[in-house]
Amino acid sequence: MDLERYVGRWYEIASNPSFFQPKNGENTRATYSLNPDATIHVLNETWSNGKRDAIEGTAFKADANSDEAKLKVKFYVPPFLPLI
Repeated sequence: MDLERYVGRWYEIASNPSFFQPKNGENTRATYSLNPDATIHVLNETWSNGKRDAIEGTAFKADANSDEAKLKVKFYVPPFLPLI
């Protein structure tokens, strides 16, 4: 899998927002950049009522031994938020 193909900014054209996303989010986008350890830095952003919401994480190959283009993403959760 060529991870560099994911690098760049991707814009959302339609969605079913997750429970943690604002229902009236606009201009939603994801920016991917390659990390030195062959993972991808993920920055997801959306704007709601003029306010920017964002979350960051790391994407990595779902199966290191496969050529399938499947990634898993682990988002960084602030320590004050409960994990569900």
